[in-house]
Amino acid sequence: WNAIAERITFVNNHEYTFQPQMEVQHWGLGKRKRNEIEIRLPDSLQDANLSISVTDVAIEKDTTDNIISHFLLSSEIKGRVYNPAYYFSNNSDSVARHLDLVMLTNGWRRFKWEDVVKGKLPQITYPRDTSYLYLSGKLFGVARNQLSGTESIALLIKDTAASKMLIMGINTDGSFGDPNLILFDTLKVYYSLKSKFLSSAEARFMTDRLPAPNYTAFSKNFMYSNNIFDTTGMAHHISLASKALELANIDRGHVMQTVVIQTTKKPTVAVMDEKYTSGMFKGGDGYQFDLVNDPITGGYQNAFSYLQGKVAGLQINTNTTPPSLSWRGGSPAVFLDEIQTDADMVGTIPVTDIAYIKVFRPPFMGGFGGDNGAIAIYTRRGSDQAPGKGGLSSNTIAGYSPVKEFYSPNYDRFDPRNEHADIRSTLYWAPIITANQNNKSVKLSFYNNDVAKAFRVVIEGMTKDGLLTHYEQIME
Repeated sequence: WNAIAERITFVNNHEYTFQPQMEVQHWGLGKRKRNEIEIRLPDSLQDANLSISVTDVAIEKDTTDNIISHFLLSSEIKGRVYNPAYYFSNNSDSVARHLDLVMLTNGWRRFKWEDVVKGKLPQITYPRDTSYLYLSGKLFGVARNQLSGTESIALLIKDTAASKMLIMGINTDGSFGDPNLILFDTLKVYYSLKSKFLSSAEARFMTDRLPAPNYTAFSKNFMYSNNIFDTTGMAHHISLASKALELANIDRGHVMQTVVIQTTKKPTVAVMDEKYTSGMFKGGDGYQFDLVNDPITGGYQNAFSYLQGKVAGLQINTNTTPPSLSWRGGSPAVFLDEIQTDADMVGTIPVTDIAYIKVFRPPFMGGFGGDNGAIAIYTRRGSDQAPGKGGLSSNTIAGYSPVKEFYSPNYDRFDPRNEHADIRSTLYWAPIITANQNNKSVKLSFYNNDVAKAFRVVIEGMTKDGLLTHYEQIME
């Protein structure tokens, strides 16, 4: 059969939405006064995810679209809809007739009748995610018959704050990973392969992730023409921006009188000790080596070859695997970034990636096996990173973007930043607020700026079963 004629219609039964309730617990419309509001959800709702913003009501706001009109109308039809939020503004007959006119003048392109008759399902180009972005990788440069599934890879995961060591099994196809290790920000990963058959293999990380999109950078000569006519709100917004620029220029223009401070420069090893060590590793009687500022560091292969002949009584043999260490009749403990490890693992790290070494005389009370002393090795971080490549023993990988919290001042406590003028246009913003059956109420507080006389509160979100909400209220 063939379709002779068709038209689309919108069944606006309002079963797609829910209405939250907002109550102001504490009013503060004055300068820098505190406000507190409570948001309650209906008892019949499932888990909900909300986004809440509070802005200066004097700032012009685009009200032509919202979460309901976008999901249910403008994103569903192919043609452009002017002011889609209008068709959900109220339940009057005139708005319903206008919505039906939009249906008459737009075509439905979600499916083809010929495919429906044939039972042909649409092809899903981008299936939904089934897991998070976690640490994974694959070995290259090794044949499949060399992998039995019993091999392992040792990983040292390092960021700006801490380090973590892991041992992962390698599958027969060369892949490895840990779904429980979700990545954030940028990390540097050192790896070591224990098997001698894998000495020529290379580990590549995050091989299954999508490539980053290509963004076009605009040149300085790029001109943008804004055809939106000015309004009172836009003029107010420009006034606030000009005031912020003026205050920033004033702060930069303050020149203090010359102050001469005399002090004694600390030795570089003392600076490195303060920067890298903590707890039982800080201070004490030991040998200290600053590899960042040592010009002959590049002539050594690893930390143990660097230490040979530099510590009285410490005997190091780098010709064995792992390197043998002997001091006063015993073997000293080895720590990498204050995590006890074995000498074989440390021996794979290039000396150009090491910033500081501290050798403690026996006995060392900071860890197990310290009766015969200890060797604490610290890898470089931040500006101390070696300028050249670290070879195939390390990779830099990127995870999820780090979470940044929206700045909201607290005028009930002292903060030097509170001395500046407050001309924020957005007073509060929380992109993710979760509510569930056990907690249907959410309380939040914020402080007014120096100029706002009224606030606009906008709440948008979705429940677990797909109900939407767009709630807006003026506080004045």
